[in-house]
Amino acid sequence: MNHYFLNNNLSSTMGLGWYTQYMYTNQTDDNDRHLLFTSLYYNIKHTPVIKAGYFFNTYLLKINIRHSILALNDLM
Repeated sequence: MNHYFLNNNLSSTMGLGWYTQYMYTNQTDDNDRHLLFTSLYYNIKHTPVIKAGYFFNTYLLKINIRHSILALNDLM
């Protein structure tokens, strides 16, 4: 499996920030996996670090059906 990552963090002097992470995986059975996490946050306190915000997370798996059916037939 090969994993590819993209990470990004933007922050402002007003305490607002936006963090994004994306991961793509090409799996050995020709399937693909996509993971996305993004968060919009506000930095309430610097020491200790306290942040509050909203986040969004999604997961997508692209399945190669032809390959999966052949694998199931091998088991029978």
